Amino acid sequence: MKEIYKKLILTLVVVLIGVTVILLLRPKGNNYFGQIQLIIEDEEVVYDNFLDFKENETLYDLLNNNFEVIERDYAIGVIILNIKGEDFEVITDFEGSYLAFYEVLDGKEEYFTVSAKDFYLQDEMVILIRVVLL
Repeated sequence: MKEIYKKLILTLVVVLIGVTVILLLRPKGNNYFGQIQLIIEDEEVVYDNFLDFKENETLYDLLNNNFEVIERDYAIGVIILNIKGEDFEVITDFEGSYLAFYEVLDGKEEYFTVSAKDFYLQDEMVILIRVVLL
């Protein structure tokens, strides 16, 4: 009877050690779902980089999580006016200029038909934000 208890305890210890090792070796803090390429133009390219995003994250969320964003409420909704990164800043006023948002598909720019708040990201997308003069 003592042999059975010894084997049972040894089995439990081995299982606990195995579970502990798996939990310790599991990657932590990487809740990312995918990656997009973001290009920002103000007459020329001022930003071109790959950014990780989380599941169900919108372009609006991604911009706010990675840059300083200035926005304003208009009758048509919230409009992003300025985006500031470490090495660049694009500034618009929605009277003489605005930010246009495009998804680049097979080299062709497709203008967004929804706001950045409603544009959900998908892995390997290419997003272009361009300052457009009125």
